[in-house]
Amino acid sequence: MTTESSLTLPAVDETAIAELEKGLPGGDLSDALATFADELEKRGNVLVNLLSSPDEAELASLAHGLKGSAATFCAPALAQAAKELEHTLAGQDCEEIGASTQRLLTEARRVVDHLRTMLADRNKARP
Repeated sequence: MTTESSLTLPAVDETAIAELEKGLPGGDLSDALATFADELEKRGNVLVNLLSSPDEAELASLAHGLKGSAATFCAPALAQAAKELEHTLAGQDCEEIGASTQRLLTEARRVVDHLRTMLADRNKARP
């Protein structure tokens, strides 16, 4: 069920993050984004395990949580992939569950990579 738009969404919407930061005292979400990246790596490890031994209830819970976290931290492709997995699980299409889980894992890794690069660039730019 991959939609064309999910394939073109950015890993992280840095413009949206910058807008969020404007409203914060201190104007920096770097620590929160680093924590999100760390947690996303952990959830990615769980997804790897679930690829070989799918547990639909655990996948549904993980997808739901990732959908919310991704929306909060401006990761639209991850949010879309999580939504797609939830939809696939609701339809119980066994073949598509594995493919949707793999897409979610791919997006999670893409977000982690993007965040790590973005945060490293921010640290270099600091005096």
